[in-house]
Amino acid sequence: MRRCYEHRSCGGSLPPATRAEVPAGFAISANEFMPAGRPPRELAERTYQVSRWAELPRGGHFPAPGEPGLLTAEIRAFFRPVRGSGTGRRGPGAPPG
Repeated sequence: MRRCYEHRSCGGSLPPATRAEVPAGFAISANEFMPAGRPPRELAERTYQVSRWAELPRGGHFPAPGEPGLLTAEIRAFFRPVRGSGTGRRGPGAPPG
């Protein structure tokens, strides 16, 4: 819902020939309804710095309620390199690491 609202109220997509240079992750659900088929990674790489591309073995349009464990594992895998190689918590109150 939020993405739909932001798309309408903030002008939608990036301007042509603009590239987002922050790491982006894509999780494509197995049963996602896409009339034109699954998007090719090359298409996403034109606009985004794709650091993770996963084609999930299960799930549909709403993976959070449908496959919460699978989606959680994928989100964690995306952020793991950003957090560093440590296994402890980071942020306020976290032990030094």
